[in-house]
Amino acid sequence: MLYLVATPIGNLGDITLRALETLKEVDCIASEDSRTTGRLLKHFEISKPQLSFFEGNESKQLPKVMAALEEGKKVALVTNAGTPGVSDPGFILVRAALDAHPARIVACHCDPLCENFIDTGERMWIVDWEYSGMNDPMWDLGDLSVEAGFDLVQEEEMLRGYFTDGPTRQERGRMIIYKAMCDLLWTLWGLIQLANGNPADDFRAYAETRFARCKALMAEPAFARHLAAVAG
Repeated sequence: MLYLVATPIGNLGDITLRALETLKEVDCIASEDSRTTGRLLKHFEISKPQLSFFEGNESKQLPKVMAALEEGKKVALVTNAGTPGVSDPGFILVRAALDAHPARIVACHCDPLCENFIDTGERMWIVDWEYSGMNDPMWDLGDLSVEAGFDLVQEEEMLRGYFTDGPTRQERGRMIIYKAMCDLLWTLWGLIQLANGNPADDFRAYAETRFARCKALMAEPAFARHLAAVAG
């Protein structure tokens, strides 16, 4: 597994907890400058082997990093400062990792509400969809199923229309898990509206309804099987 870890541009205290957790968990770190990364690791008392990966030696080091990934090791890509792959040779490693295990590119959207669909009676138009590497399309399908209130029959029809040969067990599992996370996300949003005194709606009832649906889905026996399918 390859992790792209953003590091502080200035104050080391600006690093995120998620970044620190990742650096502690990986097997090794591919660093643009091992000295700079070394100071960062020392400051947070993290001890991990480093592999130098900078402009000029990427062709030599790329096979080593790829070999580690193919062995199942967790590798963090870190630059001198900022997000890897923007103005450093990290994009070469990212591209190689993607090429080694290509994923099928499909249409993806961050807000697949019913309002974004136009049905002419002869053809269905999807408004403002785009090809994106930022989102998992299974989130969009799960979110669409929840927001549209699909029953099991309608959900299966959606999946048949989206996948030529039907979803894999892992894809279906991700979609079901995302359905629960969708309701959990909007539960939190509703509680924030309630705490802020938003008078536009009964946000307590909204949050309770969302949370109840999330718990009910996660309590179903099939949910454990979907988790197992995603875990692999």
